[in-house]
Amino acid sequence: MTTGTATAVQRWMYWYIPIAMMLGNFLYWPLVRGTSVAYPFFVAMSPLLFGLFGVGLATRRWKVWIWHLSYVHVAFLYSAYAVQLPLFLNDTIAQPYNALSVLKAGVLCGLLNYLTGTVFDVHSLDEGGLLEGGLLEVPNSTKESIVKSVSNYNFTYFGWLGFCVGIQSKIAYHYLVELRQLNLTVPLTVVFAAFMSVTVVAYCAIGHFRRLRARAAGVPAGVRAAS
Repeated sequence: MTTGTATAVQRWMYWYIPIAMMLGNFLYWPLVRGTSVAYPFFVAMSPLLFGLFGVGLATRRWKVWIWHLSYVHVAFLYSAYAVQLPLFLNDTIAQPYNALSVLKAGVLCGLLNYLTGTVFDVHSLDEGGLLEGGLLEVPNSTKESIVKSVSNYNFTYFGWLGFCVGIQSKIAYHYLVELRQLNLTVPLTVVFAAFMSVTVVAYCAIGHFRRLRARAAGVPAGVRAAS
């Protein structure tokens, strides 16, 4: 690992900021919004399970990403950067519960996660040129530039994840905070983590089979990645 600015930035992106956001999640909701610990637990645990199982399967099975970090660390990063979405958009999450407010939470969280994911992955790929072995590789992306590599999957992938986090955070707030049905904490956590995992694994599987067909048809690698 190199010394200097790269190491300092890496520590902020991979440790200090995620830990701060996770602490903020568990402190803000009970202390400011008066929720039980069940709500911040749900907000953190659902994307953590998704990171372990959904991202873990896509990474191991199809090598969609190659992380030079432990799977537990990657899952923690997914969780920590997901908790920021309802945390920063807490007024939207706390609005009266109806179909429009649920959709609004999903759209806003999707846009925020798209921007955050872009910065995070561009940084990770950029760091790969500075650190021995790199932090993140995207084998099926084009090689023209870092931004193009991330853009091949970023809008749909991170946008969808943020949309899911926004919707599930709003729904969970209604049941766990407004209706105080704390017995739903574990079922909601499992159901939403499974939903995100299944949809993302399906997305990655479709992309994998498309590349196989393109490879069989002799389509150049750059065109395969862009598709």
